[in-house]
Amino acid sequence: MYQCIELAGFAAAQAVCCLFDRQPLLPLAFARCASQAPTLSVLTARTPDAIAIQGQTWLDANHTGADEAVIAFDGFVTTPAGRKDAVILDLRSYRDRVRQMRMAVPYRPHHDPAGFAVHRPKFIVSAPEGHDVEALQQAFFRGVFAHDTGGRIWTACADQRW
Repeated sequence: MYQCIELAGFAAAQAVCCLFDRQPLLPLAFARCASQAPTLSVLTARTPDAIAIQGQTWLDANHTGADEAVIAFDGFVTTPAGRKDAVILDLRSYRDRVRQMRMAVPYRPHHDPAGFAVHRPKFIVSAPEGHDVEALQQAFFRGVFAHDTGGRIWTACADQRW
């Protein structure tokens, strides 16, 4: 699962690049086979329901025979403090047995008076059995910083208070 979490970090870094550049975050699909570089596809769906269906179908099909795959799209998470913008990450590991997970990377959009910021990633679904949450977070940030531009933006815009 660690390789999949790492791919999710890379996907989140790409999403942060789009958001930082004030570009709309189109639904992105990342796949990786073995130790090869990730491939990227842009999904065509535009409504939340259509994105969910197309993303799930893409993950289920695994046309490339990937070892892991991640869908990244713009959404929201609800917290006790209210609704926050977030990059939603649907993860699928096809190694050994299929495992899936959902994460969110909350962010503060440019139009906020405090400016753009990226918050700590959150596991929406608890960590899979047998996996240490701290080790999963380390894998996530290995993926973030494997993306040169995304890693630099993340560092410059990180707001870890939330």
